[in-house]
Amino acid sequence: MIGVLKTILPYIAASIFIWCVKDNIFFWDTIQLASRHGNWFYEQWFLQHNFTFQLPENLDSGHPPFFGIYIAIAWQLFGKSLTTSHLCMMPFVFGIIFYSQRIGQLLGGGKQSWWLTILIFCNPFVLTQCSLVSPDVVLMCAFLMAIYGIFEDKYELKTTFSQASKTIGLLFLAMVSMRGCMLLAALCVFDLFSTYYFNSFKVRFVNYLKFILPYFPALIFGIGFLAMHYKTTGWIGFHANSPWSPSFENVDFGGFVKNCGIFIFRLFSYGNLILWGIIVYSLVLLPKILKSQGPGAIGAHPGIQLLHLLGLLAIICVFLLPSMLLHKGLLQHRYLIPIELIATFLTFYVLINTSFFSRKTLQFSIVALILFSGHLWIFPRSIAQGWDCTMSHYPYFELRKEAMRRIESAQIPLQNIASAFPNNHNIQYIDLSENKQIFREYENNNFDYILYSNIYNQFNTNILNDIKKNYLQQWRIEKGAVEIILYQKK
Repeated sequence: MIGVLKTILPYIAASIFIWCVKDNIFFWDTIQLASRHGNWFYEQWFLQHNFTFQLPENLDSGHPPFFGIYIAIAWQLFGKSLTTSHLCMMPFVFGIIFYSQRIGQLLGGGKQSWWLTILIFCNPFVLTQCSLVSPDVVLMCAFLMAIYGIFEDKYELKTTFSQASKTIGLLFLAMVSMRGCMLLAALCVFDLFSTYYFNSFKVRFVNYLKFILPYFPALIFGIGFLAMHYKTTGWIGFHANSPWSPSFENVDFGGFVKNCGIFIFRLFSYGNLILWGIIVYSLVLLPKILKSQGPGAIGAHPGIQLLHLLGLLAIICVFLLPSMLLHKGLLQHRYLIPIELIATFLTFYVLINTSFFSRKTLQFSIVALILFSGHLWIFPRSIAQGWDCTMSHYPYFELRKEAMRRIESAQIPLQNIASAFPNNHNIQYIDLSENKQIFREYENNNFDYILYSNIYNQFNTNILNDIKKNYLQQWRIEKGAVEIILYQKK
């Protein structure tokens, strides 16, 4: 009975969680990737009956467009609303729960395997993305599906279900984003490498053929999409006139060193420091584990399992890090989620095979609490917060609604007010209302009003000090870690 409750409770908790956030507006990059893309396809497919797959240049960030199409189809079937949009995430959140439990079993968790699910959802990066209408929720689910299928292969437990999970997961990775395509390539290399080096049988042509079959749909789709996109637009990834092109500018050596520092800081931030501390401990422990004689999970040697996980982490870093470290603006916290997921697997595996305390429940609880405490980590104003990776942003929705009410009550046209990302989109794309007004993009202090929030990272310390010199504070509202202020020019 207790085992059944441990299996079912995460689904109940996830349902309650999504229902609690169902009225939240689109936030951060989801305004672009979910709302604007979804609106475009909704209008093209269901209002104008133009079944195109190509986004216009001002919306096309180079990713496959299928997440936006998914949202548009859901709106057509169930009504265009914020609630429908959030409920679209439910199948993928359930998928994360299901496959994390399965992977926990494969890693030797036994009765403790449910703790892997707990650790994953205690990570602020994961939980916060699940509160948004985010393609990264699809990416996480697909990533876990593919890894589950790969791990079952490695432990010689191949089933029709595991092969279907692997094939569908890899296909979804190719469909959701360019980062998903990079993860697809990383998993292919890991699968090939580990099949050759970590198995006792001699790999023959027929084994390679069986190995590659689950990758065929994803590879065909990925290559086909890139070819079609290049034929239609003449570019892949980004182009010089793209609104996102500044993020893809190359950095010099100094910029590379700076990016390395930012990467390490963000990798450890919001509670994730505990994961990497335990991983360092696992490296110290590795020689001892390799010499052990006892079997690990499902009969596999524990040292081989640990090497599998460390190898997977290394290969994913090889594929993801170059683009992050060599360009100006590709180090967002959510881009690190695949790395943090593998770090969670490693942490779980070490905790299963090591006793820091007499009861494993206690050591899992401590790690889970430290991870969850990341929601309370608030950095100084001079450090940009990853607001889409911490639930500390949650009061913003209520505060923004109150700010909009006050602005409307004061009859101030939005075109007289400057603001910043993510509040600089057309209002209809933020809240799915009929309001087509838009705040002005903050560039200088020549505006009558400025709507400031510490959520808007563009307002760094220097800009805020400059605003305070040239503007008077009209009102200020605050809740939790979030504040919103309306300034009027002196």
